[in-house]
Amino acid sequence: MKLVATIGTTGTFPRFSELIAAVVAARPELELVFQAGRGPLPELAGVVDFLPHEELLSHMRSADLVVCHGGLGSVRDGLRHCGNVAVVPRRWGKGEGVIDEHQLDLARALEARSLVRVVSSAEEILAKLVQGRRENAAPSLALPLAVVDALRGLFRRGSPGG
Repeated sequence: MKLVATIGTTGTFPRFSELIAAVVAARPELELVFQAGRGPLPELAGVVDFLPHEELLSHMRSADLVVCHGGLGSVRDGLRHCGNVAVVPRRWGKGEGVIDEHQLDLARALEARSLVRVVSSAEEILAKLVQGRRENAAPSLALPLAVVDALRGLFRRGSPGG
């Protein structure tokens, strides 16, 4: 099985790295590709600081699961190229380098539409991994429409996480 993990292009995300390390400890046979961004890299096989975008997408296309932070670009790419996405949103309340809870808000809105699963433990990631990829990842128009719908819902009711 193949797991692709990415925290995008921003700085380190220790809570995310710890979750991925716990998943690998539980499933050492996993093929891991982990784009870990700037800063100290976790000591795991398959960890790189950055990958060219097309190379990352290629890995996503062959992944059983994409685990990403709650950035829209990473979530979009995971849905388009794998279809099985777990999101670990960066949290303002945990001092994780975001200015508010927008990653959590977006991830919850997409989860409510059954597009992603918001996770906070290695066990939840492993459960999502076993679920496996969707053979037909989100069609090019369905994803943007779902994201727009999710964002409209957030704007109508205000930001629940922030």
